[in-house]
Amino acid sequence: MLLDGTEKMEVGSQVKAFGRAVVILHEAALLIIDRVVLSHPGCAEARFFTEQQASVAGNSALLRGKQAQLHLAFASNVDAVVQTAIPTPTDPAVEPPRAIRWAVRGLHTDMVLATLLTPGGSGDVAIDPPVRVIRVRIGEGRINIRYEDGGLGMRNDE
Repeated sequence: MLLDGTEKMEVGSQVKAFGRAVVILHEAALLIIDRVVLSHPGCAEARFFTEQQASVAGNSALLRGKQAQLHLAFASNVDAVVQTAIPTPTDPAVEPPRAIRWAVRGLHTDMVLATLLTPGGSGDVAIDPPVRVIRVRIGEGRINIRYEDGGLGMRNDE
């Protein structure tokens, strides 16, 4: 499923493309691809909110609940960082959720942020920017997704 927010997105720079693709991978994982293309250099960030404690190591995170866990793997076509944060509370009577911030470092005109969510297991995601391919590994399975230059189009590259 592709959510195209290009026409509604307003930031300091003209937005050429702004969208999020959500892909279910063989009922074993969920891949979220955020794409931002700007006329002038800017930044991008994706946030994931949770009530669970998150442990972050490099470009991955782990959420542990009482009965289940969720592994998150992150990749970007530009330098980016994964951090935990506590958002500003909107209701002082309620403890705010925790957030995992997946943000680019520096300013760029073409940004791809890929997040692989694997419940109860692990997986890996990587981006090969020169050929515009997102490489996903879940167990022994591998999937390549090619994204178009400067737009929101994508296709399975198998």
